[in-house]
Amino acid sequence: MQVLALAQPRSSRPSLGWLVVLAVMLALAPRLARAGDPSCSAAVEQWVRGCAESTGHPMSPLSCPPGMLIVSAASGDATELRVEVRRPAGRAMVTIDDLGLSPIGEFPRWAETPPELQAAFAAVVECARSSPVPTLASGPPRPRHAPVAPAVRSQVDANAAHARDVQATVAEPPTTPIAWLGLAGLLVFVGVAWRAGLPVRAKEGALAVVVALGCAGLQSLLPWSFFLQNGHGPQWVEYALRGHEGLAEYGPGYPELLAAVVRLGPGDPEWVLAWAYLGLGVVVSLSVYVAARGIGARIELALALLVIVALDPTLVRLIRSASYHVPIISLQAIAAALLVLAARRRGVRAPVFVIATFGAGLLIAQAARVHPVGWLAASVLPTVIMFVPGHTRTRVGQTMLATTVIAAVVAGTSLAELLRPLNTPLGRGAVDFEQLVWTLGVGVVAVAVAVVMILRRPTARARALLIAGLLGAMLVFAVRLNPVAVDASRYQAGYFMCFAPVFGLGLASLIARVAPGRRRQRIAAALVLGVAVIGSIATAADRVSPATDARESTWALDWRARDWEVSRVIYIGEAGTSAVALPLHARDAVVGTGMRGEDVAAFYLGEPVLYYRSSLCSAAGREACRALESRLQLGDEALLERELPAISSQPWHPIEADTVRVGLFLARPRY
Repeated sequence: MQVLALAQPRSSRPSLGWLVVLAVMLALAPRLARAGDPSCSAAVEQWVRGCAESTGHPMSPLSCPPGMLIVSAASGDATELRVEVRRPAGRAMVTIDDLGLSPIGEFPRWAETPPELQAAFAAVVECARSSPVPTLASGPPRPRHAPVAPAVRSQVDANAAHARDVQATVAEPPTTPIAWLGLAGLLVFVGVAWRAGLPVRAKEGALAVVVALGCAGLQSLLPWSFFLQNGHGPQWVEYALRGHEGLAEYGPGYPELLAAVVRLGPGDPEWVLAWAYLGLGVVVSLSVYVAARGIGARIELALALLVIVALDPTLVRLIRSASYHVPIISLQAIAAALLVLAARRRGVRAPVFVIATFGAGLLIAQAARVHPVGWLAASVLPTVIMFVPGHTRTRVGQTMLATTVIAAVVAGTSLAELLRPLNTPLGRGAVDFEQLVWTLGVGVVAVAVAVVMILRRPTARARALLIAGLLGAMLVFAVRLNPVAVDASRYQAGYFMCFAPVFGLGLASLIARVAPGRRRQRIAAALVLGVAVIGSIATAADRVSPATDARESTWALDWRARDWEVSRVIYIGEAGTSAVALPLHARDAVVGTGMRGEDVAAFYLGEPVLYYRSSLCSAAGREACRALESRLQLGDEALLERELPAISSQPWHPIEADTVRVGLFLARPRY
């Protein structure tokens, strides 16, 4: 029986020169240079001049990017105000048919901005109402120039204004990004697998695929649900579908990997994403299996590791959601398998190994661009090389080289993107700097001392002790530097799951060294699998149960595209640090406005709407909901209503009830 990828003699295989060239070209392919904003057409310039004459406010066109017009307007001697005019409207402070207008700048409360600026904006709106805006430059609008300000009724008729939109009118999505780094890394993986060969025979590989697909079938039995805390789940899907200014600070990786996927089904992006995530789950399973075989695990032990990882309750929950953890874990699992394949039969200076470390760096860089939650797990990923059988001195050298190359590739391709998350809540104060330095310093010194001692006497027993020490240090590292330690345990489990490929391979390596025979490994595989099953059963309920806010976001998928009598749904979406977000970003969904509690009094109600009584009305947003409902005349009965279990999304904001009732009402303004 022939081993996969070894069916051809080595001499007939293509050279790796093309692989290096293509990998470098894909990884370092420059983004298309964004040309300066084109000048406006004569018709647009004439329209702006006419607006200035008819309103008496100085105006001038600044630029006309695709689908947009940026106007400079002023009132008296006030500082000029830039106004964004875009078609289609998308998120906008004022909507006129398919046209959206918003002031450009930071205006947390538009009602408190200087009257002159309000007058300048009102003049542009007045002109857009009275005189149709000419055709704008072709192409979809870029991501927003202007943040959406809370809308109030001032000099502008704000019938269509929003109060800090969580969801808004669905506009044509921006250009679909491409995950160049990930594609280049996968190309390197294919080349290395072809050149170095897979440690998997044909029938064995088919069996592994069947088991992985069976695990995917079992994963699909868990009902799909949003999972991330505090309303973040729907926002990540929106980020991939049409962009999201706030989440963009975490990095561009999520839309780079998934925008093309969710845009296949703009009417139901969550359904498309669910299938894609099941596929990524299969990728994780097979990557772990191939890597386990590469470190010396026999078929039974490798299959046991595959099943343990694939059916871990946390991973199953993440796969059956829109969580950003899944693409991170998938890419890192592929990178781990790539390093193992290259290290098996190659020395430190072998071209195949060097190219493999470069490819692993590309995959890790792509994963790091998604979210910082996987950064610490990525930093220890090169240690998988130490699990591969072979001379200890060679493996130490390979690990050091891989760590250096991967760090250089990540920094060279994504440093600017990785600095942005430092300004997010996760990046500010999540990990104490002194604790970080102390933990890393002590860990590096301890590992270095252990390596030096073992290199002096590189016995098999010493190697096993070194692997055990690495796993212990990794565990301490993960626990002490946990950036989400304040969150609920179900969310912390997602962070620790990022370490699963490396930690699982380390345990499999120890078992393979302690019990090298087939019979012993079968017994060990059965024992490990049994312990994992017991642990999963004992902890599954807490790890797979979404919080109340995630459940109501998921429920909204059932009613968002119904043919309602009104075009907008309003609700309290934020109260203090608690938040709820409804997934109203799909193409045919009703338009949604989630407002802050402090903006209720200023929000203009001029037409019948749907009112959604969210879970915040039973918790931190109770007073805000009362204030909003006092301004509404609700229908006698709820159009839809559901009772949900009270599961707090944040430990510091408990819900003081066993259940929470949420509902959708037809509402009219009282005044």
